Amino acid sequence: MFWTAFFTVIIETPLFWLAGYRALEDCLSFACINIVSNIMLNQRLRYIPFPPDSLAFWALLVLGELCVVVLEAAMCSCAMKEVSGLRKLFITMLFTNAASFIAGLLYVFILL
Repeated sequence: MFWTAFFTVIIETPLFWLAGYRALEDCLSFACINIVSNIMLNQRLRYIPFPPDSLAFWALLVLGELCVVVLEAAMCSCAMKEVSGLRKLFITMLFTNAASFIAGLLYVFILL
């Protein structure tokens, strides 16, 4: 579980920085929030009562990711020093989470 959180931070934090959030404190807050949300989501995903090849599993997985986007946007809006706009922050959370989700899918389906 540590490794998934680590790789999520490695993927998402540079994208967060590229989105224009350059303050070191904001990037560190984002990284910490990502670690917490990643561990929470992965812990919850372990108990999905459907097989991984079912539509219900994937629907719950995507719903969980969307919940993480909302949670991270809310937590970042409270923790960051400067938020230029909630819409930009939400889109950034959506983009960074989509990138790490796609990277995770590629890892699972191509490398494993």
